[in-house]
Amino acid sequence: MDAGCPASSRTKRSTEGLIGCCFNKLALRVELQGDPTFRQLLTKVRETTLGAFDNQDLPFDVLVHDLEIPLNGPITPLMQVGYAPQDSGWEGLSLHNLELEPFAVNRAMAPLDLILYYQSEGEGLRVWMEYRSDLFEAATIERWLEGLRRILTQAARDDSTTVERLAALVSS
Repeated sequence: MDAGCPASSRTKRSTEGLIGCCFNKLALRVELQGDPTFRQLLTKVRETTLGAFDNQDLPFDVLVHDLEIPLNGPITPLMQVGYAPQDSGWEGLSLHNLELEPFAVNRAMAPLDLILYYQSEGEGLRVWMEYRSDLFEAATIERWLEGLRRILTQAARDDSTTVERLAALVSS
């Protein structure tokens, strides 16, 4: 499975105070051979992600250049799917006499074909997707989100369920 996630590019003390969006894309590849259990998959994803974060100082564009990967218009090389955890710390945030609140941004085009966002919410998890509407219909995304809910519910009950059995829950 090829995917990616964002990483803050503020790994050095000298960049911590910079204002603005500074992030790097981390390309991730996790092999699903052997029909691992959900627990084994989580371990693989964790190890892969931590390994990518160990190398996050290498800019994504430099990696693509060094690997001599041809650019193909708006398609991001090495990954078309991503996931991005979202902070939930906006409630009650203020700056001197200013009150701040988040707002939705409607982009003309998603930066990847599909991005899964998630945020802790009480005892649960809030999940949503951003996607390229020229590739996917809203009904398809809704079915995928429902399938993901089924997968996560079953995995929470029994993390020894295999990925193949979990995948079967999407179509049931």
